[in-house]
Amino acid sequence: MNKQQQTVLNMAGFIKSQSLTLLEKLDALD
Repeated sequence: MNKQQQTVLNMAGFIKSQSLTLLEKLDALD
């Protein structure tokens, strides 16, 4: 795996975690 692929995976993981955090906050508002 090269450095670019690693960067893409890191970004995907970051976005996924941000999305999950956002969903939890939205659920808490209900």
